[in-house]
Amino acid sequence: MNVTGILLAAGASSRMRGADKLTQDVRGQALLRDRAQMFLASQLTHVVVVLRPDRPERLSALDGLKVEITINHQAAKGMASSIQAGLTALKSDADAVLIMPADMPDITSDDIDAMLKVHAKEPHTIRRATTADGVPGSPVIFPRDSFAALQALQGDESGRAVLKAQADHVQFHKLSGTRASTDLDTPEDWAAWRALKT
Repeated sequence: MNVTGILLAAGASSRMRGADKLTQDVRGQALLRDRAQMFLASQLTHVVVVLRPDRPERLSALDGLKVEITINHQAAKGMASSIQAGLTALKSDADAVLIMPADMPDITSDDIDAMLKVHAKEPHTIRRATTADGVPGSPVIFPRDSFAALQALQGDESGRAVLKAQADHVQFHKLSGTRASTDLDTPEDWAAWRALKT
């Protein structure tokens, strides 16, 4: 099964008060590079990173990595445009996509591989990661059957609109702890996360 990973990295970091969350240091390198390397270490067959045009430091953070970069020139319109930009970079043999925002520092390649393994047994379902206690989060695997619905998203709609519309096809996959819901949007989020790592 060919599953493309789409790493969403075209947000404005508007809640970081002037800093860029995706270039913050994580494990000795920019968060964006760390997340792209994690995707590459998994069993995903193709990795696409969606960037915005006005953050060259994000592009530089990916130097030398074997990812496909697509620039979303409509990033200001919201997340739907980034999902759609990622879909345009798919190869024709893609059976599914795994979508994840790039500001999630704790998801591992083992998490992704476990989701891919289960998805291969039920390839027409949508598979969504949850925390250990069942709170829905990311990443999410969407089969080809869902691509048209993803392409139809508008504005700041995320894949949640598709998850809601296709709720009967969603299967949940528990990951350890809270890593399926941990994202780092604000300086306070970063401070709390770093405190847990020390």
